[in-house]
Amino acid sequence: MKKLIGIVAALAVFFAQQACSEGDDPAPGIRLSTETLDFPAGKSTLDLVVSSPQQWRLRVSAEWCYVLGADVLNEPCEGKTFRVGVDGNNALKGREALITLTGADGTVKTVTVTQGAAEELSPVIKSFRFRTAANAAKLPQDVVLEVGDGIISGRTSFVVENKVLVPEFEFEGEGVYMGSQEIASGETEVDFSGPVVLTVRNKGGEEREYRVSLVSFTGLPVVYIDTGGIPVVSKEEYVAASLKVVDNNGLRPSGVFRGDVNIKGRGNSTWGMPKKRYRLKLDTNWLTSSLISCILGNTNISFALPLSYNMVTLSSI
Repeated sequence: MKKLIGIVAALAVFFAQQACSEGDDPAPGIRLSTETLDFPAGKSTLDLVVSSPQQWRLRVSAEWCYVLGADVLNEPCEGKTFRVGVDGNNALKGREALITLTGADGTVKTVTVTQGAAEELSPVIKSFRFRTAANAAKLPQDVVLEVGDGIISGRTSFVVENKVLVPEFEFEGEGVYMGSQEIASGETEVDFSGPVVLTVRNKGGEEREYRVSLVSFTGLPVVYIDTGGIPVVSKEEYVAASLKVVDNNGLRPSGVFRGDVNIKGRGNSTWGMPKKRYRLKLDTNWLTSSLISCILGNTNISFALPLSYNMVTLSSI
């Protein structure tokens, strides 16, 4: 009987201890208002309420998801509201990220962030180039342009005299337009002698503009002189020639200028050098050309081409 009484007493003590244990209120860990956040495809934010009696660390698994007002290491808080934001999803499928909060005692809480898919892609030009196959006799090789934020630019290692070219490009959207004209990749000719503004548009009416420029060499004008095969051997007698100026900076709608000139030798000791110096005499009609006045910078009609070893610039006489 005494043994039975002892067993009953021991059980009573055990259950009493269990009851006390269940009634205790241990220090709570991290508490969250929700464990899931569902976002639409567009850029938006939702609230997340955090309570933690201890310091806690934050980690977000995706760059497109962020928690406003929170740092990597955060101080204890009670019922503090943070704004969880997402960038717009331009993909045609949904995506998921995980927000992890870790307490100083090792407690871990997570929030699963989901974002819906876009109904259609945002308009964007992904690549841009000129292929020799589509621009016969104008380009000796393909030219690939760099696509940036609203800017498409390229530089060739050769002179492009005729910049009426057919571009090829990849894009997301319904179409690419120059003003009201739709530009078909690999088909439509466009004059790129000056900056060209292209607009890519999707079915929803969203638009994005790109400024396209094509530059040759350094972008400085290139001058060609053709005497028709007649050698320039005299410093006294002029030889009739044709002169062509190709403007290659791609920043203004100026193309090729052609005109008649006269050319003869110039210099004393330099006349015997492999690279000779020459004098050009321009027709007075050239002075009416805005392109030439822009390049030469004055109203003289006689110029020297100092092509000797010790001079490398175009200077006025």
